[in-house]
Formats: sequence, structure tokens, C-alpha cells
Amino acid sequence: MAASNEEREEFNNALKVLTEQLRESSSIQDAFYSINLERQCIAVEQILRPDKLGELNQQLLKSSAAEQGLRFVVDAGAYKAQIEKVFINGITELPSGEPYETFVSAQKRHLEASKKNFRTPEEVDFFNARMSNLSAGVRNFKELQEGAVFPDRAAAKAEARKLVGEDGQVYRPNPKGEYSYKGEILAVTETHAIQRTSKNAVYIHELKDFPDGKAPSAGDTLTIRYSQARIETIEPAKSQSPTEKQKDLGR
Repeated sequence: MAASNEEREEFNNALKVLTEQLRESSSIQDAFYSINLERQCIAVEQILRPDKLGELNQQLLKSSAAEQGLRFVVDAGAYKAQIEKVFINGITELPSGEPYETFVSAQKRHLEASKKNFRTPEEVDFFNARMSNLSAGVRNFKELQEGAVFPDRAAAKAEARKLVGEDGQVYRPNPKGEYSYKGEILAVTETHAIQRTSKNAVYIHELKDFPDGKAPSAGDTLTIRYSQARIETIEPAKSQSPTEKQKDLGR
């Protein structure tokens, strides 16, 4: 029993180290790092579940395909050329279903299905950190993909993040239905207008979507109305009292 307890303690210590690495993944923001960590997690499972060795080996093979897909996206010029070749009529949104995304989705389903097997506090922490790492990896992958396919949009988002801060969120107008966006234009880049709609949220609007002669300027406070991904109207927003303005910024 003593040997068993020692082995368990050694395993828990190793699991804590890996869990800490998984937690750090979000701040590192490296899709390659995330997928390598997930491979280490699969290796841990292989030790714990020798009866699932075939399934886990398949996961490792799929991780290789995901990594190859990631390397292709990192070669931005080649990836964009391939996307333009495949989507003859052009695209306005990022394509989904790349091997990296498919791998992450499959791993999350695998984890959810086996969640009941994570019983000890160390195992529960490991489960949560592993899910977080997978999310961080695919998030970084989508950023790389956007930088390759829509570099101007990616640059505008980066500029918007500087303006809204680390706790803020950067959005694009909803491409479906009718929506209005009200707030101050914080900045205008070569391709986008950045509009603050609340304290922690900004939207980026493509300048090419604005009607001729209606391009906004920094400092304008506007209500921008969309219908089916097209700007329908642009109006000066109703002026607010200092109290109302502070209330909006506090959202």
C-alpha cells in the first residue's frame, strides 16, 4: 500500500505540473504550444487507460494532421492563395472546419464524455485546464487564420484592442438581421472605423460598407444601422447628459 501511495503522490505531482502549463497556455497564445500540451495529456491517458490505446493513438495521429494544417495557415501567403482558389466567388467570413478546429472539437467531446472519470481534485483541475488549453489553441488558430485571409480586418482588431484595453471585447457587426450600433468613433484606420458602444466593447466597421461621402471621423458619435450586412443609415446619435453617458460607459 505504501508503494501505491507513493506512486499516486508522484502521479499527482506530475499532473499538477502539467496542469499549470495548461493554465499558462491562454497567456502564451501559441497554437503550436497548445497542441503539444494536448499530446502530453493524451500520453498521460495512455498510461491510465491502456484499454483505450488504439483510440488514443488515433487522437495523436489527428493531432499531427492538425499541426500540418496550422503550419499551412502560418504560411499566410500560400494559405490565402489556396482559399481564393477554392472559394471562387470570394468569402466574407472565415471558413470553418480546418483540421485544427476539427481536432479540438473532437478532443473536447472526448473529454466531456470521460468527465466522470476525473474524480480527485487534481484530476478535476487537470480536466478544466485541459479544456482551457484547447480553447486557447483554437482561439489563436482563428487569429492566425484571420490574419492570413483578412489581414486588414486583423490589423483593425489589433488596433481596437489597444483602445479598449485587456478587459475589453472587439466585435464585428452581425451579418444577419437588422442591428444598430451607437457610440463614439474612437479611431479610423485605412480600412475600418472603430466605434465604442459601451465601456468594454467596441465594434469595427469596414469603411467600404459606408455610403459615398458618409465615411465617419474620429470623435463622431453615431448610430449606424445595418440590415442584412449592409449599412442602411448613419445618423448623429442623440446627445446624452453626463449622467446618461456615464451610465452607458459603465455597462
